[in-house]
Amino acid sequence: AIVQQVEIAAAGEVYLEADFGFGPFVSIGDYVWNDANRNGRQDGAESGLSGVTVNLYTRGPDNQCNGGDDVLVASTVTTAAGFYAFGGLTGGAYCVDVDESTLPLGYVPTVANATVDQADSDSISGAKVAVTTTAGAYNTIDFGFYQLRASLRVVKTLTDPPTGVAVVGQ
Repeated sequence: AIVQQVEIAAAGEVYLEADFGFGPFVSIGDYVWNDANRNGRQDGAESGLSGVTVNLYTRGPDNQCNGGDDVLVASTVTTAAGFYAFGGLTGGAYCVDVDESTLPLGYVPTVANATVDQADSDSISGAKVAVTTTAGAYNTIDFGFYQLRASLRVVKTLTDPPTGVAVVGQ
């Protein structure tokens, strides 16, 4: 710990050089959910995704998210209901993303910016989301994902006709 001793000599003397690290503080967070109908909107029946890692970065020298120079400052895991939050932050330029390797198998990002900010996915194709804060709560940074549906097509090709089968045209 860094300790600084200050002596105030006279009553009423003002000392403005001490910094105790008090706010204002901000928070960033909200929701990671299963966009079952793939429309990019948080609909009533869609549930949150639990156990997903969400990362918070400060922007690098280029002041752009996804530029390769962002600095990871914190990570958290979504609750059982899909919520996450980063608190006690100072105002500044941040980036938020989801570690897609922690999603359930087969989930991919949904459509971004489909409706009002409080009820849609903010990440475009899984990219980091830029957030600039001053004071207060920024609890509108949402990430929607849906599970890819598998399809199977089987094509049977006959290479050698079985014995006793006539092949027309030969």
